[in-house]
Amino acid sequence: MTLRREGTTEVAALHLAYSFACNLSCSHCIFRCGPSGHQTMGIHRAKGFIEQAGEAGIQKIVFTGGEPLLHPRELRSLIHHTAAQGMKSALITNAAWASSGPETKAYLSDLKEMGLESITLSTDRYHLLEVPLENIKNALDASRRIGLRAGVKIARLRYDPVAEGLYRSLRDNSTRVLVQEISPLGRAAALRSAVKLEPAVSLAGPGCLAPPVLLPDGNLLTCCNLPAQDMKSTDYPFVLGSVEKESLSSLLDRRSRDPVLTVLRSRGPSTLASLLSRREPALESVDQASYHSACDLCFHLFCTLQDKRLLYAALWEQTRTEHPSLGASL
Repeated sequence: MTLRREGTTEVAALHLAYSFACNLSCSHCIFRCGPSGHQTMGIHRAKGFIEQAGEAGIQKIVFTGGEPLLHPRELRSLIHHTAAQGMKSALITNAAWASSGPETKAYLSDLKEMGLESITLSTDRYHLLEVPLENIKNALDASRRIGLRAGVKIARLRYDPVAEGLYRSLRDNSTRVLVQEISPLGRAAALRSAVKLEPAVSLAGPGCLAPPVLLPDGNLLTCCNLPAQDMKSTDYPFVLGSVEKESLSSLLDRRSRDPVLTVLRSRGPSTLASLLSRREPALESVDQASYHSACDLCFHLFCTLQDKRLLYAALWEQTRTEHPSLGASL
């Protein structure tokens, strides 16, 4: 029986990282996933989190990690449970399991029968060291044959002929090919010095628009582009709290109402950096041109700031006249 959801959250999708375990240890992994990531949510906890998501009004659960298909039985059950709550489900995977065309088709057919509605395949110069392009093509072909929506996400350096070649090779095989530049956070922080990453042209646009992600320990991150295993539970508002202690609905409500996150979504981290530079001496020398993305600037802005209260004080000072309702909430 499909449950009717009563929640009113503005968040349409929730990423759920069942574990950080992965068969790969890619150099650009923002979550630092790999074979040693043994912690999992556990099937019963994960089902409870999914039920909370349904009650909060979430429309889609995106299973990510880590590599979700390292836990095939659990994933199958969680996809079925998601459908039972009246939500869509999607999967992000590296396709290491898709070496055989017929077996890939049978595998995806079973997941589709459980309720899986779409799949995103990750590939780039780092994934290709362990997972051949043929696996991606097998998964795309199988998805097309069974009517499962499929797309590809390619991570790239600023100048990356491998990524360009992948795009040319895959754009005719998939209706959705997303090319996304690597942000030097998490394990990819090493790329800041090892590879010449060019700075972003502009950091003035809106940020923090990616969906929130629920981690194996039950903590909710406001954005799935943050280095999850480099965060501490006290890193609010990046870490919104734990669903073990508060309901997912209340954490999502906090995400939508927090004034710092509101400004990040509407005006980007560049605005906050400018405001803070007037109050915090350590930030006066922040050169925004040295950061490669809005997420990069945002993360390091918070890491540099010793007293997070300064952020709210600076924002209050700037907005109390223009936006009384926002100022009153600080």
